[in-house]
This record gives sequence, C-alpha cells and structure tokens, in this order.
Amino acid sequence: MCWDKVSFCLDKFHLNKAIIRAIGHLGDSASDTRRAINDDIRYEDKKAVNKVFTWPSSAQIARVEENR
Repeated sequence: MCWDKVSFCLDKFHLNKAIIRAIGHLGDSASDTRRAINDDIRYEDKKAVNKVFTWPSSAQIARVEENR
C-alpha cells in the first residue's frame, strides 16, 4: 500500500506488525480496533488512519492530565 506524497510504504506483513504494536495495550478491544483500522486502510480513509496513528499534542496531553 502506498499513498501519494508519503515518505514510506509498508507491505502487508510490516503494516500488520505496526498495527498490532500500536494497539497491543487495548486488551480485549484490540481485535475490534484492528478490524476498524484495517477497514480504514482498505478503503483508503486517510483521515481515520491519521487519527489513530497521530501522536497527541502537548496541549492535548496537558488537558488530559488536568482532567484526571
């Protein structure tokens, strides 16, 4: 899979490995999340994929810490 204007491409094996690593902490809901991510990738829903794999900003982290 390669999208326009990306700096790298992943084959299915390495893509799957990255997804499993990214959602490994989710426990029981990991399989549902993995399925959703794979669907977003398959249908080239770039916004949904970026939402999952984008790191939160320091402002977002600070807001979460304040609300704890």
